[in-house]
Amino acid sequence: MATLKLQTKVMLPAFATALGILTACNDARTVRAQPLQLKQVYSSNTPSLSKVAAVKFENGDTQVDSMVREGNTIYMVGKPFGFSGWAIDQPDTPTLSFDIKSQLTTFAIKLPWVYDWYASGAVGILGNSAFLSGTAGVSVANMTNYQAPKEIFRKPPLDANGNPQRDFAYTYRAIVPYPAGGGYYGFSQQERVYSIGISQNDLQVRMSASYSPNGNVCCVRSAVLFGNTIYAAFTTRMAWFAPTANGGLTDPGELAELQVLGVAKSDTHLIAYHNPSSAYPAGQANPRGFYYFDSTGNFVTYVPTNVVPKNFVTDGTGRYIYIQLQGGADIEIHQVSGL
Repeated sequence: MATLKLQTKVMLPAFATALGILTACNDARTVRAQPLQLKQVYSSNTPSLSKVAAVKFENGDTQVDSMVREGNTIYMVGKPFGFSGWAIDQPDTPTLSFDIKSQLTTFAIKLPWVYDWYASGAVGILGNSAFLSGTAGVSVANMTNYQAPKEIFRKPPLDANGNPQRDFAYTYRAIVPYPAGGGYYGFSQQERVYSIGISQNDLQVRMSASYSPNGNVCCVRSAVLFGNTIYAAFTTRMAWFAPTANGGLTDPGELAELQVLGVAKSDTHLIAYHNPSSAYPAGQANPRGFYYFDSTGNFVTYVPTNVVPKNFVTDGTGRYIYIQLQGGADIEIHQVSGL
């Protein structure tokens, strides 16, 4: 198989220009994202993936719209639970720690709290706070009492009649915290990325930039902070960005040889899921599966599979992958052997 080379051209010209200006005005450092190196020739001596269990919420149809792992907890937004946390101290047997379906009247500071409005898009965890995003905006929850999170505020708030006010600056498909805290990056599905500063009971847009000057880009599926670099799954490719001290981003790069439907991270590896498509010839030479990269950006190993995830995360070791399949009704736990 031919050696894959990093695409060093900038994927998103408008994005690069806007963020480059912001960085130049406020941060004199030159910050470069670590490029990925996908060089290894694949062989038959690769790890294998096998399903070991599956879990459902209250033994019913379980739909997950977004999931992230922090420590030994997987946080999910979906139906019918709204927002939930699952402990994975025993990685093959996740245990439900909390859900807001059963405590909605005490969770929200003001009703109505509707899942589609505030949790159907993305979830992000920053310290003791959870940020949930839906079609209207963001709901921020205090997680100090881990088993009983409480909403602190919403952005934008309900109007005087109790109706939602939509603000596209707070509707995301992925949320990634600043490396040093104090804010996050919100990735909308097709249009823009937002840098959001956090203050007491408020969120403020510090900057935003379009993914492309040529219209919407389809589609952001997930994003993670791994090391000091943000990696985002753009479906047709994987892109990465380097956060700056003032909340900016610099040096977008791309790996177009993988059609990335999702990204996740273990404690030591970045994991990207590639689903080759005939519409993108650069990726057809690479087989379907999970691709592992180390902290220096080097390709480590490939885990073949025929499953196609809608969402996925891994445990800290990277040996367990938690998957909601496309069209699935539960969360499957798959174990990687030979990693």
